[in-house]
Amino acid sequence: MAMKANGKKSKRKRKLAREQAPAGAVSVRQGWNASAVAPRLDPKRLAGLLQAAKDGDVDDYLTLAEEIEERDPYYRATISTRKLAVQAIEPTVAPGGPDRRSLDLAEAVRRDIVDRAEFTPMVYDAMDAVAKGYAAIEIVWDVDRQPWRPVKYLWRDPRWFRYDRIDGRTLRLLDDAEPVDGVPLDPHKWILHEPQLKSGLPIRSGLALPAAYYFLVKTFDVASWIAFIETFGYPIRVGKFSKNATADDKKTLERAVRNMGRDVGAVIPDDMVIDVVSGVQQGASIEHFQMLAEWADKQMVILILGQSATTDGTPGRLGSDDAQQKVRQDILRSDARQIGATLQRDLVEPYVDLNYGAQPAYPRLRFTVEEPQDMGVFVDAVAKLAPLGLGVRTQDLRERLRLPEPAPGDEVLEPPAAPAMPAAPAPNALNRRRGAGLDDDLDELTEQEWEPVTRPLHDAVQAWAAGMESLDEAQERLPELLRSLNSQQFVERLAADLLRARGLGDLRFDDPA
Repeated sequence: MAMKANGKKSKRKRKLAREQAPAGAVSVRQGWNASAVAPRLDPKRLAGLLQAAKDGDVDDYLTLAEEIEERDPYYRATISTRKLAVQAIEPTVAPGGPDRRSLDLAEAVRRDIVDRAEFTPMVYDAMDAVAKGYAAIEIVWDVDRQPWRPVKYLWRDPRWFRYDRIDGRTLRLLDDAEPVDGVPLDPHKWILHEPQLKSGLPIRSGLALPAAYYFLVKTFDVASWIAFIETFGYPIRVGKFSKNATADDKKTLERAVRNMGRDVGAVIPDDMVIDVVSGVQQGASIEHFQMLAEWADKQMVILILGQSATTDGTPGRLGSDDAQQKVRQDILRSDARQIGATLQRDLVEPYVDLNYGAQPAYPRLRFTVEEPQDMGVFVDAVAKLAPLGLGVRTQDLRERLRLPEPAPGDEVLEPPAAPAMPAAPAPNALNRRRGAGLDDDLDELTEQEWEPVTRPLHDAVQAWAAGMESLDEAQERLPELLRSLNSQQFVERLAADLLRARGLGDLRFDDPA
């Protein structure tokens, strides 16, 4: 039994370390695939290949999806923005529990997976599923040292796979032994990302499916635009000869007209004329070609980013923001959650199982989208609420402002020096008071009732806080609280008592009694 178990372990090690889906020159999996669909695309061909894809024959559809990204710069830039927005999110690994073992497992996942250079490009490759409906990435493991860890993530051509003909959901790898139905994917070897962009089968979720229609419209539009310019955009040369012109004169004029475009000059008799008529005459317009192309681009950006703003660099428009702001936030959060769930299932948990065994709770890999915040409003709110008794930890402020803890010896900003205390009143000042009268004034100042002044502020803050469901919501609505507080009475009372206390203090400490 021990020998059998060791044999299974050795076989599993070999499978983990080698590629299940290498390309081959004469294999069903070819690294160089020169097939093309776009050059011969027309409405009938597009309808046919889309219907075939819905029936499970996906080769032509996936080829077209690749060609759209290669041929249409606007589509490529827009789909890349969607991918880059997720790739730019800083991943975090949270322990599965508070115990030491959970903390050690989380640190191992960070060290051997998340912090390695090949992790970030793999996230971008996995996001290719947004366009095509799925992305399959093969993992090559290093099993020659402990712990076993991924060393390569190999994006595989989606045309190398087929969904099961019965359920339409189980992805299988095409193989020379099974070139039609494919073979099962080896366990612990694959990251299979199938984002739920719509309900239904994964192959029908890819954004290239609806984008293909707008690509066809734009392709026909641009081709007609170019044909129009070729026909009407160039200047026309018209030769005019006299009634008495001979056949040789006419041939001379014809040669001059033909050669004028190449030689930018001609020699003709003085009784002949060559007129140059500019192209695109008044009344002819090419704006409708441009409008149709821009309309198709707009549908692309709504489809992919969820927003109608353009991706150009016009100030105040979508292109002037960073990548994460170009994608509608609910779409970005969904992409982040789904890629996190895929990598948790296909990468983090297999890594832990292979090296440390099954766990009651696994480290959690997350891609958290931070809500955009106005740091000026946040700092202003803290500055106003801290004097009212709002306790704020320095650590929380540093994390929110992304300021590291200064190291010993670093130059740091210092608060302004306190103003110098004014000199004590002169011994002969007329406002000097001695004895019990001064003590009575101090007692009255320290024992007076403040609740009538502070109660309205306290009740307003308490009522505001009772309606909050989270810290993020409270921070977002903090400016609303500050605008609603009426602190005028509190400020005036505090200022008056501070002035009075200052005067009484000067008298007390200067009184020789």
